[in-house]
Amino acid sequence: MKGTGSRQNGQKALSSAARSSSDLAVPFVQAGARTLPRGGGRITAAYTVGIPVILLVAAFALRVFHIDRESFWLDEGYTLFFSQLPLNRLIMIGGAHEHPPLYYLIVHALLAAHRWFMATRYVSAVAGALSVVAIYHLGRTMFNRCAGVVAAILLTISPFHVWWSRDGRAYALAGLFVLLSYLAVFHALERPRRSIWITYAICTALALYTEYTTAFVLLPQILLLLRARNRRLVRPTLLAWLSAAVLFVPWAGIALKDAASVASDYWIPPPSAGTVENTILEFLGSVTPCPNFPCVGQEAVLPVILGHEAAFAIVAAALTGAALLYALVSARLELSIAGLWVALPFVIVLALARRRSLYVDRVFLDATFGLYLLIAGFLTRKASVTSCIAVATAVIIGISSVASLNLVYSQSSNPDFRSLARDLRSAYRPGQAVVYNPAVLHTLVGAYLPANWRPTRQQLLWFHGYLDVPGWQKRFGSLKTRTLGDAHLLPQLRYGRFDTLLRDAQLRHAVAGERQLWLVTQDYAGVTDNRRWLVAHAFNLLLSQIYFGDARLELWDRRPPDQFGAAIVRPGFDNHWVYQGRVAKNHLTAVQQAPARMVRTLALRAGHAYTVNIEYRAFPGSYPTVAFHTYDHSGHVLGRMVDRFGHVLDSFPRTEWYDMPANDVWLDEPFGFVAPPGTVRGVLILGNAAGTTSWRNIGVYEER
Repeated sequence: MKGTGSRQNGQKALSSAARSSSDLAVPFVQAGARTLPRGGGRITAAYTVGIPVILLVAAFALRVFHIDRESFWLDEGYTLFFSQLPLNRLIMIGGAHEHPPLYYLIVHALLAAHRWFMATRYVSAVAGALSVVAIYHLGRTMFNRCAGVVAAILLTISPFHVWWSRDGRAYALAGLFVLLSYLAVFHALERPRRSIWITYAICTALALYTEYTTAFVLLPQILLLLRARNRRLVRPTLLAWLSAAVLFVPWAGIALKDAASVASDYWIPPPSAGTVENTILEFLGSVTPCPNFPCVGQEAVLPVILGHEAAFAIVAAALTGAALLYALVSARLELSIAGLWVALPFVIVLALARRRSLYVDRVFLDATFGLYLLIAGFLTRKASVTSCIAVATAVIIGISSVASLNLVYSQSSNPDFRSLARDLRSAYRPGQAVVYNPAVLHTLVGAYLPANWRPTRQQLLWFHGYLDVPGWQKRFGSLKTRTLGDAHLLPQLRYGRFDTLLRDAQLRHAVAGERQLWLVTQDYAGVTDNRRWLVAHAFNLLLSQIYFGDARLELWDRRPPDQFGAAIVRPGFDNHWVYQGRVAKNHLTAVQQAPARMVRTLALRAGHAYTVNIEYRAFPGSYPTVAFHTYDHSGHVLGRMVDRFGHVLDSFPRTEWYDMPANDVWLDEPFGFVAPPGTVRGVLILGNAAGTTSWRNIGVYEER
């Protein structure tokens, strides 16, 4: 017996020695840390602590650099709106925008402590930076330390992640919980303890409470049942999944309601080959995101990719599919999970698109983690064809990401509600009403106004889908009963008669007893109908200013332009006008034969509202143009707008009234603007590019 025991001990010693020798196959950094005879503990500690700290600092710096450069956009307005509701209302309707409530609850707590709206973006920035540390530890757990470093670096510089980590939405936070869920389950299967299983269940539930679509990237964890079976841990694994489900049960009813709402009707258009290609290029770091559909992000100028985007995307997708197939066939569990982590969300979303599209690029944000881990896993294998391909892929993504990071900080995509709020504040006068369409713009624009700024009267235009917002059901409940009779008819009339009646009731309330009304809007559902309603109720559009991203500020008045205020340019064509080309004029009328134009310079005051009365008649084939430029003391043009393609739009204010030829009838189409900061003078230009155009009653008026 003793001999047998000695032989067994000898075999154990040999096995232990074999395991020790296999450690030589790990990356050089890890092996060196283990074999240093003296001071190795300090060096290992430096690796263990120093690398995550460096990655965390670098990731956070990239995510907060000029984080306030872009204005809040519409979805960030919903974040601010829902987050400021009373807690009981937030819990009840937090899912009204097809998102679970956790992110709103966190922002709610922060805003309750301090009214600082940039907190929404900093929550995302912190989550994005912590995700870099999480993926480092996950890569180290799944493969080795070198893989963790590679995956973390790719995530740190990813334009896709930097972009959404600077946005006041829940996507970066959801990604953090996904990574923590994977990290916890791998640790639980290696060192099973009750505390780790509980952590795993909580992180999984928190991911679902942050974004429903995290379920797509959590599904590959099912493969871990194979490891759990080999280690006799199937029961605790299933119990952890059950616990996560139980934790999500309180929200399950609203989640099902949200799913039904999306299934019946949703705004996201069906995917195309172009949108899939664009998403793959975002994964590879060569294209930046753009949240405002239908715009797409900017592409870095890389000779290898530029002009070959489709081929590049196809090759990348094929390599990912081949890597997944290899991992599954060769039973490489970690690589298989990483591959499914990338592929499964695309398969699910594209399959669902046959019934109801969910395809927007940010749905796949969490899938990039799987891509980085897949590349890192192959890259750190022994020298082979697959490791060489992984190295080349990592280098290409790294170069593309670094080249695109500058675009993240310089690209403009969000509507310029900051400038709109500035002009509204400076031009508003007591006694005027303000209408917001859609209603969430009240919160969005309000983020750039002083906390104590209040108009005499304001109206938020809601569709009936948001009537559960506090106070609106009570105010318009009688309207529903009076006009519809039976409440059960409401779902069938969602975009029909009831919304029209609701809009009319809200506008009547807004303008009752008011002479002037500011309309804060953008290119949004119902804005044209609102204008028609105001015209039908004897309002004149005197000011219509368009900002970047189609944010709009309009002033409607019951009186005509010549009663708006003091005339700084009186009707008529005197010697203050400069004439170029063939122009025949008398005191009141001027006739242009193309090409010709008339120029008038006038003094302006910054922050003041002006309206320009324009009456013109154009014969068929003519093309009248109107432009207005504002200048500062140095003669620099102010108010210029560069569109998202880099084109400079010289006309200020930006209007849409003069882009179509008229048909030999006199048209009265005034416009107006708020003079930007620094303005001292303006130049009005009336031109004619073709045919014959007549002008009369041209006057500029400054509001009293």
